[in-house]
This record gives sequence, structure tokens and C-alpha cells, in this order.
Amino acid sequence: EGFKVTEPSKKKRREPVGEDSVGLKPLKIASDLSLMDDNQNEWGDEEPSDTKRFRFEEQAMLNLDDQSDHRQWTQQHLDAADIRIPSIAPTPPQGEIDIDCMDVNVRGPDGFTPLMIASCSGGGLETGNSEEEEDASANVISDFIYQGAILHNQTDRTGETALHLAARYARSDAAKRLLEASADANTQDNMGRTPLHAAVAADAQGVFQILIRNRATDLDARMHDGTTPLILAARLAVEGMVEELINCHADVDAIDDFGKSALHWAAAVNNVEAAIVLLKNGANKDMQNNKEETPLFLAAREG
Repeated sequence: EGFKVTEPSKKKRREPVGEDSVGLKPLKIASDLSLMDDNQNEWGDEEPSDTKRFRFEEQAMLNLDDQSDHRQWTQQHLDAADIRIPSIAPTPPQGEIDIDCMDVNVRGPDGFTPLMIASCSGGGLETGNSEEEEDASANVISDFIYQGAILHNQTDRTGETALHLAARYARSDAAKRLLEASADANTQDNMGRTPLHAAVAADAQGVFQILIRNRATDLDARMHDGTTPLILAARLAVEGMVEELINCHADVDAIDDFGKSALHWAAAVNNVEAAIVLLKNGANKDMQNNKEETPLFLAAREG
């Protein structure tokens, strides 16, 4: 009662595009250079292709607090992105700069390291790339790690690690290699999001499965506003993830800073499937949020 029953959706499952409705947005660059081969576009025609690719250029991607970021992409970054275009490659450094050029942890615009670039570009996208392409992409990451790449460096603007980026851009092969190298699955970005939050928000099923099966992953990690991965999955109506998280023993009655549980959010957004799963698994239907509202009240109010 109180939930609006709708016909099962016949819409094709959305592809992971590296973005969500709670702040994670793809890095959209003006350059026409793409880290993915233009001949391998398997996304369909429903959205512009540039919204589904990680874009890369020589100039700084972002201005931080209206101050220009003067750090440039190095050859290490270009190698990580597998870009071989002489027109944008930097002039071979001379003298002392040789050391910086070979630094595997060199920072580019927004603090991106070569490992971060490799983790969100190239092969391994969960849409049908061959095993050979996935292996090549993963091998680049393994090479950087072998050379001493720091796994837990974070970007300046969002505070994302390489594992966050692998999750956001649905690179399951990259996530696997990073975790095998002991990347911290619970590092938080500037909003408190862990890689699992990023995988849920991007509907990155492959990375999601890897993370929930990783024993070190905190399934109940809280963002700065208290949002857990389960709450986020219910809120964004991400297909299947609510049940998967519950099966892995995520707390069904965890609440955010507004006092809302996953069931509150499922009711508020009319996520009937999630609400049924939560109720079957013992979610408290009488819990009140900070405004003394129950899930049933929210469902009735939202219609």
C-alpha cells in the first residue's frame, strides 16, 4: 500500500557512463582527442558519444577556485592514455626535467597521475571489449604499480583515487588489478564517497561485484551526509544492487543524516522493487526520519 505499481520497464539497461545524480560527473574536455578508439563505439545513438568517453587534452582540465592549474600533461600521462599524437606531445625535456618526466607519480592537471589516467581509460569497459584489450589495459596499470605508483593519490577537486575512477568509469579490469595490489577499497573522496559508492552511482556492475566480494570493503561506509551504498542504490533505483548488497549483509536499517533509511528513499522515489526486497529482508517499515515521517508517509506523499 502506498506504492505506485508500474509496468515493468522495457527500456534497455543504461550503460555505465561515469556519472550520477549526486555529484559525480564525467570529465568533459573540449578536445576532440579520445582515449577510446572512435571505431569502437558500441553505445548506440541515444546519447552524444562525448558524454560516454573519458576525454583527454594537453591543457588543464579544470580551474580550481578560479585559479589556473598550470601543470601540464607529461609523456607518462600520454603513455597511460595510449595517445601517440606528435602534435600534442610535449617537447622532449632537457636537463633536470628528465627526472620529473620519468616520475611515475607526476601530477598533471587536477592532480591526475598516470595511474589515474590508466585506471579510467583504455580497455576493460564493461560493454564487450575483448580479453586481449582488457589484458593490455590491465598490464599498463600493473606496470605503473611495479614502477612504484602510489595507489592512494587523490585528485585535487574531487579527492578521487585511481580505484574511485575505475569504478566511476566502469573499468572492472583496472579495479581488479588495483585491489590485487592492495588498493584501499574504503578511501573516501571529498564528499565521503568510497569506490563502492562510485560503482553504485555509475551502475558499474562489474566493479560493483568485485568490490562487494572483496572482504576489506565496508558495505556500510557512510558519505559525509550519512549515505550508505545501500541507501544510494535505493535512491538511484539501480537495478539489482539493493538485493546484492543485502545478500552480502549490508545494514538494511542504516540511516543517513536526515534519518532516512534505504526504505525511506525507496518509498520517496517510488522504487517498488527495492521496497519489496527491503521489506522481505526485515527493513523497519515504521522507522521515522528526522521529520517523524515513515516510509509509508513518504510513499503516499510522493504519489
